[in-house]
Amino acid sequence: MSESGNLQPAAPAAGDTAANRHQVEVVRGEGGKVVVRVSGAWHLRHGMPLAASIESALTAGARPPQVAVDATGVTGWDSSLVSFIVGLAEICHTRQIPLNREGLPPGIDRLIELAETVPENKDAGLSDRPRPFVVKVGSSFLAYFDSVGKFVDFVGMVTLALVSFVRGRARYRRSDLVEVIQACGANALGIVSLISYLVGVLVAYMGAQSLMEVFERLHIDPIVDVGPAYVGPPVEPGKDVFGIGYANSSYDGGVYSDAVTHPLAPFNSVEEIEAKYSWPSPDWWDYSGIKAQYAGHEDQVVRGGHCEEFAQYKFLRGVEQGYLD
Repeated sequence: MSESGNLQPAAPAAGDTAANRHQVEVVRGEGGKVVVRVSGAWHLRHGMPLAASIESALTAGARPPQVAVDATGVTGWDSSLVSFIVGLAEICHTRQIPLNREGLPPGIDRLIELAETVPENKDAGLSDRPRPFVVKVGSSFLAYFDSVGKFVDFVGMVTLALVSFVRGRARYRRSDLVEVIQACGANALGIVSLISYLVGVLVAYMGAQSLMEVFERLHIDPIVDVGPAYVGPPVEPGKDVFGIGYANSSYDGGVYSDAVTHPLAPFNSVEEIEAKYSWPSPDWWDYSGIKAQYAGHEDQVVRGGHCEEFAQYKFLRGVEQGYLD
């Protein structure tokens, strides 16, 4: 007898089909043993399935002597599959049902073992004792002033980013800007109008003629972003200088650019990478204009370049292989 769990995946993204998306099937065999078969591509862009959605199928009828996981049909995975298996393990532990994870890929099993070895923080629980009235009032005031400070900080960061954008010193990909504008549309009208109003009120309150004058009066040093100009070989559309390819994926909240082509995925050793892969050269950038970018702002904070090491590594090797490495 076969029973399918009630999973509700997100709407398919461009290029996705029902055949290559994650699937879960609960199968009852002889002796009451239960096999949870997972298959397809498990990626966050397809949604985050929960193990609780198949709990009723697992516990229907007599308690099974064992629950086994069969992942031979999985074609790709990321943390969404790990989260699902961890949830399944919690259900089995609560109902005192042995869970057999031998059917999982070795990489997932290692990640789950690491998660299970983290000791529980026994002091993290909240006390059920009622708090005195004075403590409640004080906590409310502290939370209010903290939220006001965060709001002012948010307005300040938006203002600084706007100044960098207007002065042409903001660093961003134009394609990303167009995607964000298309995704936001009329939904962003309210927050944009509010920010514009608050910035205008701030300038008027200070009696200033410009935002830079406001910064000077408040002793705020805007961050000056600098960077070299790219002068290297033409980059293939949809890819970056590393050869990483990107494609848009649709989510409930809009559109996000995902890395879909991973240039280092086919290689199995450092020697193979050195022999077959060409890294971007520093000579592909012209650094001569950097000095002019911060001219007149030598006494301010100058920022140039950024890197998210593990994210870049995953984009080069692929999410699954990046976790395994």
